[in-house]
Amino acid sequence: MAAETLIDTSRLLAFLGAGEEAAALVYSLRASALDGIRRATGVDWTAGGAKTGVVNEAIRAAVWMSFYGLRDPSVKTDHLTAYLGRLITQLQYGEEADADGGADGKAPDSDAV
Repeated sequence: MAAETLIDTSRLLAFLGAGEEAAALVYSLRASALDGIRRATGVDWTAGGAKTGVVNEAIRAAVWMSFYGLRDPSVKTDHLTAYLGRLITQLQYGEEADADGGADGKAPDSDAV
């Protein structure tokens, strides 16, 4: 099975339902999203890696918010903002983030040894 690659502009255009006229904007939004993820996690994800699927989901969420959510005040982005935060936490701490209090904000189980 081939390794997953980072989502590119053409796939983002299809995800957004946007035409080629928006390619330059979507390219910039993708770069901005990837930079924001890098700054939040301290990791350069441009080479891909084991968490590429999570990075792609974070890119999609950030680009969608920028492309649609921030342009139209009737679109509520609270849920998507929280989702993006959980994805970033997963990238920072891994799949076990829920178990150790990372993603859900709960303290670790006090009975655990």
